[in-house]
Parts: sequence; C-alpha cells; structure tokens
Amino acid sequence: MSAYSASLPFDIKELMHPDVSALLIHKIITMERPQTIVAQTREEMCQNVKDYLLETLAHLIKYNGLISIGVSGYDRHFFNFKIYGSIYNTFSAFVLYYGFAFSASKTALLYETTLRSTLCPEQIGRLPRFDMLFLGMGPDGHTCSLFPNHRLLQKCLQNDLLTWVVAITDSPKPPSQRISLTLSVLNAAKNVAFIVTGEEKAAMVKSVVDSENLHVPASFVRPFSKKLRFFLDKDAASKL
Repeated sequence: MSAYSASLPFDIKELMHPDVSALLIHKIITMERPQTIVAQTREEMCQNVKDYLLETLAHLIKYNGLISIGVSGYDRHFFNFKIYGSIYNTFSAFVLYYGFAFSASKTALLYETTLRSTLCPEQIGRLPRFDMLFLGMGPDGHTCSLFPNHRLLQKCLQNDLLTWVVAITDSPKPPSQRISLTLSVLNAAKNVAFIVTGEEKAAMVKSVVDSENLHVPASFVRPFSKKLRFFLDKDAASKL
C-alpha cells in the first residue's frame, strides 16, 4: 500500500496525531499474507526450521563476511547445560554477550552499544540489519518483550526510528524487568521467522497471519524485505 492511498481517509489534522501516524506506518508496511509452514510433529517442525536456516545461510554466505542471527527468548539462567552443554560450548564463541548493568535501562543501553560495535558495517539507514531473526509469539500477540496495550509498544510505534534496544520495568509477564529490540530493528532484518506452537495460540496466529488484528505487537512485524515466515505446529495452525 502506498503512503498516499493509506492517508486518503484522514484529514490533515488527523494525520498529525501520533496514533494515526503509527496506524499509517503499519498499513504501508503490511504486506501480502506471510508464508506459513505447518508441521504435524515436533520432529518435522525442527526439520523445517533446520532446512530454512541452512538454505538461507547458504545464500547469505555467498555475499556476507559476517552472518548475524538473532533469537528471541534465550535466558542462560534456564538453559539445561547437562543436556545441551556440548552444543552450547560449540557455539558459545559466536554468541554476542552484552553483560548486565543492574537495571533494565542500563542493560538495554549496554546491549545497544555492543550491537552498534558488532553490526555497524551491516546497517540499513541507522538501523542494524540482522541476517536472520527467530521470534516467538504469545497467546496475547506479544513478541520479544513488546506487549499489547503497553506504553512501551506505543513508544516504539511513535518514536522508534533511531533506538535499537528498549527497556521494560513492568512487564505483564515475569520477569518484570526485560529488554527488547524495537519494531524498527525487527523490520529492518533481512529474514524474519516466527516459531509458534500450541493450540492456545491458534486464534492469535490466524489474526496476525491474516492481518485481522492490527494492534498486537506481532502484527507490526512486517520486514521491509517482505521475507517473513511462520513455522507452526498443527495445533497453532488449527484455525488457519
């Protein structure tokens, strides 16, 4: 959708309102229905994601000296090192660590500083351009640490052009203090994939995939590259 056609229903005064501006941005970047890949078993889903990862990497390696992959939701405090320790040790040298600064806001700044020094050569405008991002989605449509009807989401929609990482101190889902990439960073990525499982998310999956709900955070993830996929199990895809 062009900016001109999206703005036609509004008069000039309405176009100056931040909420209207955010809605227009969403309409402009909303694209055709993203590709959905549905798996019948957990094993099939893992294979689908693996195939996608290897295929995309094979293409990227031809052109990039550095491959950047972001995975949402990882927490070392809950990582089972007894089971996955050998895998972790293999790849730990390639994991970007940003430390902890004893407050969400300072940690967000530290993470952004680390990203800027690491991903600086690969940017689009003033935003980092991840080669691949893997995201999750909650039954409420939240993704990363961006939650529906939260002031942080509104802040991202209204003033999200330069900030890479934001802090949240009153998350509706534990833990209360979190950090998150902004929507602008998510949409600047070359390839974005949601990995969603569970019947409790089926209604929201349909709403986001079919652009029926334009207000939840996951619905605002529409990369400028238009390379967006949803990897779903049969339960999460049951309402499509």
